[in-house]
Formats: sequence, structure tokens, C-alpha cells
Amino acid sequence: MKIHAMLRAATRFAAAALLCGGPLAATGGPAQARTYDDRSLAPETSPLDRALEYRYQLENTYRSTCLDAAFGNTSDFSPMLDFSCTYDTFQKWRLTYTGVPLTYTVRNVHSGKCLDVPGASKDDLAPIVQYGCDGRASQRWRFTCGFGSNECTIQNVDSGKCLDALDKLHLYGLIVQNECQRPHQTWRIIYDGRY
Repeated sequence: MKIHAMLRAATRFAAAALLCGGPLAATGGPAQARTYDDRSLAPETSPLDRALEYRYQLENTYRSTCLDAAFGNTSDFSPMLDFSCTYDTFQKWRLTYTGVPLTYTVRNVHSGKCLDVPGASKDDLAPIVQYGCDGRASQRWRFTCGFGSNECTIQNVDSGKCLDALDKLHLYGLIVQNECQRPHQTWRIIYDGRY
């Protein structure tokens, strides 16, 4: 039991390390891009790569609410919401390392679709939606975390804008992209178990 707890803690640490620098091969060099839902990992895969088998919840630290795929809607262009954390599958996410340091696609466990900025908009307050994953630049997100922390800003690679949960005085519940360095843009990356 004690060994199991130690292994689980080590795996969580490894998963957090991935967000701060991307996966590393056993040799210490860059690994091939892997997906968090990859169930076919070879036995010789490094422990850090095995951490990619996990899912996460993204909790806004300012609001204590979670990134929600429109209450389970699976349609393209469904808006992303800022909603009370319910722990449903539409609030759980797989992160796919793109091969570029700190950069991932973010796929919803329930719908299988990725966070996207529609029309590759560069505008502040453009809504964030889900759309079929195809690797386009508007579906790539850079996670910038404090040293040793699971609290990160999530910046769209294409637009340079950050994932933002606007405060109640504006568009309550709607996730948008916005100029970075605002108070509603820090997200806690919470380990949520194996697939």
C-alpha cells in the first residue's frame, strides 16, 4: 500500500513536470509527441511518458470554476463555459504534447473535440469553442506555469491571446481569449485519474 502511494505521487509529479517542459525520453532528450489518451505505450516507455495516460480538469483560480464543454454538447463550434466544477466528463481534458516545448492541444474527454479559436480570430473577447481536432495553429496552446506549480496561463499559439474566464460583470460563464496578464487567466491543472 505504501509503495502504491509512492508510485502514484511520483506519477503525479511527473505529470506536472510535463506541463512545465514537455515530455523527456529516458535518455533526457526530447521524446516523440504523445497523446494523453495513448493506451499503446511500449513497455520501455519512460515513466514521464507513462504520465501521458492521465486526464485533467482545468480550474480557474480566480473564480474556482472549471472549463466546461457546454454541458456535454458534442457539436462543432459549441462554446466553452466557465461553470461550477461538477467532475463530469465534459469538464475533463486530455493534453497532447505537440513537440514544441510547453505547447499542447486540449481535447475534451466527452466530445473528443479540441479547444479552438473560431476563424483563427486575433480579436480580444473572441469566444473559445470546441472543434474537430486537426492540429491547426488555433488549436495549439502554450502552458506557462510557475516553477514547480500546477497553476498556469494558457496562451493560444496563433493569436497570442490567453484563455480568460471573464468576471461576473461581463459575459459570465463564457470562455474567451483576451490580452494576457489579466486576473481571470490562471488555471489550475488538476490530475483526474487514468483513462
